[in-house]
Parts: sequence; structure tokens; C-alpha cells
Amino acid sequence: MVEARTDGAGVWSPGRAPTTVGILLLISLTAFEAMGVGTAMPAVVADLGGVSRYAWPFVLFLAAAVFGTVAGGRWCDVRGPRVPLVAAPVLFGAGLIVAGFATTMAGLLAGRVLQGLGAGAQGVAVYVLVAEVYPRGRARWCSG
Repeated sequence: MVEARTDGAGVWSPGRAPTTVGILLLISLTAFEAMGVGTAMPAVVADLGGVSRYAWPFVLFLAAAVFGTVAGGRWCDVRGPRVPLVAAPVLFGAGLIVAGFATTMAGLLAGRVLQGLGAGAQGVAVYVLVAEVYPRGRARWCSG
């Protein structure tokens, strides 16, 4: 069993519950999108006539997410996580819209890049937020 030493207020305490809910919603948004894309991508790529380029929507998303992580981290270092936590989901949502309305493979890929940038920046901003809001605790192993 692992016990964490904290300041006595948990993640569901009145001061932290809204932050906890917000983090859960942001992470769930990205997770549900990933499950949906993985399921729908074969049909989407076939409809757009890009079966030979099937891997590109995934590759560009991941590459953009790496870039978004670095850019989001720098942004959080300069300004804190507040603005990236608003801007990143907006960028991610814009990518969903672009990809959802795409009629060409290029449009789909552009949407996936926007999604990746937003997801990467959002992920690092959530980590920064966790470090700022929740107490630092050391896990300690105990028997029982």
C-alpha cells in the first residue's frame, strides 16, 4: 500500500474539487477523441481516397503533439498554465472541426496537426497545474 503525505486537503476538498473536475474533463476529452479516431480512421481514409497514406493522420498528430508539448511547456514557464489551459483545448477543438469537415486528405491532415498541437500543450499545462495546485507528497511504502 502507498500512502502520500499531504497538507490534509484531498483532491476533492472544496478548494481543489473544481480543478480536479476540470483536469478529468480535459484528459477525458483527449482520450475519447483518441478512441474515436482509432475506430473511425480506416473508413475516413478510405472515403478520402488516401488508403496509401493511412498512417499520416496518426504520425502528424504525434509529431505535432511533441511540438505542442515543448511550446506549451515554454508558454507555461513564461505565463503559467492558465492561458494554455484555455487556448490548448480551443486549438484541439478547432482541429476536430477542421478534420471533421475535411473533404480531402490535406484537410484531414491539417486538422490532425491542430489537434496534436492542442493535445500536447494541454498535457503539459495540466502537469504544471497539478504541480501548482496539489501538495507535494512523498509516497511511502508501508505494510498492512
